[in-house]
Amino acid sequence: MKNYQNSFCVYDRGMQEYWSQELTANLEKCFFKFTNLKNILIFRTSRQWHFDKVINFLSSKYNEINITVISAQKFEEQLKNDKRLNKTLYYETDYFNLFNVSKEIIENIETERYDAVIVLYSDFAGTGYDKLNTFAAQCISANKFALNIAGEQFIIKSANKTKI
Repeated sequence: MKNYQNSFCVYDRGMQEYWSQELTANLEKCFFKFTNLKNILIFRTSRQWHFDKVINFLSSKYNEINITVISAQKFEEQLKNDKRLNKTLYYETDYFNLFNVSKEIIENIETERYDAVIVLYSDFAGTGYDKLNTFAAQCISANKFALNIAGEQFIIKSANKTKI
């Protein structure tokens, strides 16, 4: 198990180094049309470096942005003291599951209006994100999309996604 963990850490560092520059460049292209985002919902389902890059970009580009994050409970230690986040909601399972979503999360997506809803894909094509995409599509926002680790954007319209 230790060899697997060491190998995964090396793999993840390589992914970060390889895709980090492209992600940064693509974030600028993705958000150029948004002049004044104030309230954003992010589903944190990706690697920490990907999440940090996106949050840092949004925090620096938009001065008074409110960021709400929905994440797995296992990331609570990493997120609970993050000053860039205004609100964090957690689901209990390691992977997003429609049947284990808290009442608080459901009430949030039914009542809160967001300028953008973003799902962070931990892969390139959003494989395995159909249930989360369907859930995210229910949020009150005109701008619902996903970003993969290279910063490529996908529009979310339910379980279907369209690469831009």
